[in-house]
Order: sequence, then C-alpha cells, then structure tokens
Amino acid sequence: MKKGTLLFVGILFISCQQIEKKNDDVLNRTLIDQTELNNKLVSYANHMGSKNIDDMLSMMTDDATWRFPHGVAVTGKEKLKATFSAVFSQFEELKMDASDSEPVILAVKTESSDRWLLRWTTYKFVNNIRYRIYGPMAYGSSFRRERYDKDCQFMV
Repeated sequence: MKKGTLLFVGILFISCQQIEKKNDDVLNRTLIDQTELNNKLVSYANHMGSKNIDDMLSMMTDDATWRFPHGVAVTGKEKLKATFSAVFSQFEELKMDASDSEPVILAVKTESSDRWLLRWTTYKFVNNIRYRIYGPMAYGSSFRRERYDKDCQFMV
C-alpha cells in the first residue's frame, strides 16, 4: 500500500511541475491569440465585400503593397484605390468564408514583433460576365497571409 501511495504522490508531483516550453521554430516565431487580428481581417473582408474602398484603405499603412497572384504588385493608398476600383467594377460579388466550414486560423509573432495572421478559408467571386468558380468543389480554397504593424494596421 505504501509503495502505491508513494508512486501516486510521485506521479502527482511530477505532473504538477512546470514544463519549460522550448521554441523549436528556426525563425523564432511564437504563437499568439488570433482574435484581434482575425477580427480586423473579417472587418476588412466585409468592407471588400461591400466594395467600400475608403474603409479598406483606412485599415492599411500608407506604404501597403497588394500582391496579385499573377505577380503584379501595387504600392501606396492612391494607387491601391485606383486598382481596387478597377477590380471591383468587374465583380458582382466578393465573399470571404463563403461556405459553412470554419476557417483554419493561426497567428504568430516574429522576433522583430511583426504579427502575422495565417488563414485558410473559402472565397466566392462572381464576375459581371458569368459565374466563375475557383478551386475544387463550389468554392475556391484560399490561404491568406496578413502582416500587421504595432497599431494593428495591415501592412499587406
């Protein structure tokens, strides 16, 4: 009986010890709570869905750069406003989280204190010519990587 009690107390003692967490990430990134960054992105996506360019731009730094999938990059709010106007005129609908499935979200902070939101979700784009589907199934699966400054503005 004493051996069983001693073994139980030993296991209990060991299980209550603080375990030092080692960061094995070679880039020294750490996980952070995604709530604030994700809320910003959802707000941004709502502005995009309603084609409210001014509110979108208000969430960006002055030197923000938007990179399109085909390699074109646009920098600065004035150029971005013209670009978004041209793009939005071609689409009837732009929607993030377009299916019932929950997005996969991860937020990290780098050694230099940059915060990144990594988000996998579904998007739906309907253009003015005809309905287009991107990716498998009914919706395109997409990954977004957003970078934020210390004031939680997109650095895109």
